[in-house]
Amino acid sequence: MIFRHSELFPHLSTMQNLTLAQVKGIKHISDEANDRGRKLRDRIGLAKILHH
Repeated sequence: MIFRHSELFPHLSTMQNLTLAQVKGIKHISDEANDRGRKLRDRIGLAKILHH
């Protein structure tokens, strides 16, 4: 998971941190990566505290 070593980029939003590897590494299309990012955000409980 992306949070494994707490290597988040402080200059990026939460959603950008969640989707960065998908877009750059796996080459997912941005819309697809955003959908997966939202699902991850919801799964780990960040949707309650974030309004992105």
